[in-house]
Amino acid sequence: MKIDIQSHIFPREFINHMMHNEGQLRVSGPDAYGRMAIMDSSTKTMLTYFVPDSPFVDPEKHIEDMKRYDIDMQVLSVNPPGVDRIEDPYEAYSLCKVINDALSDLVQKYNGYFAALATIPFNSPELAVQEMKRASEELGLHGFVMPSNTLGHFYDSADYDIILQEAEARRGLQHTTCIWMAI
Repeated sequence: MKIDIQSHIFPREFINHMMHNEGQLRVSGPDAYGRMAIMDSSTKTMLTYFVPDSPFVDPEKHIEDMKRYDIDMQVLSVNPPGVDRIEDPYEAYSLCKVINDALSDLVQKYNGYFAALATIPFNSPELAVQEMKRASEELGLHGFVMPSNTLGHFYDSADYDIILQEAEARRGLQHTTCIWMAI
């Protein structure tokens, strides 16, 4: 079985949330090339581009590519920028819920094609543990993406110990917890 373990997607719900919300991350565009940009409204910087009807957004096109390249399954995650740049922990938590609900829906809808790693709000270790539990126990996402840092803070601080302890505790449950480091 061939499994692509690092396949990124921006679920449409994630994009819609940023388009119709007044949060820190917002979507602008399209530009002359049809690309839309995710912008940080607090710094006025462009963080990344995406094309709305590309495999980067459309799961059906992911599956077409999988078939073309003989890939049996993809492990989906939201690539940077995720929520790691959002300063307000509750805004980050809210966006994590949107992302994880959408990823879980994709996994269920396209049964067998996709697995997914949850996005958690590292800017609040307590909310991160809460979302980690919800993503695993309610949504069936048994791993999470860990960016290289959150707002310039690295994970060797004792503040993050409860997140890593929760991940370690989940290893003993029926499903293995996967941590994917995004550098």
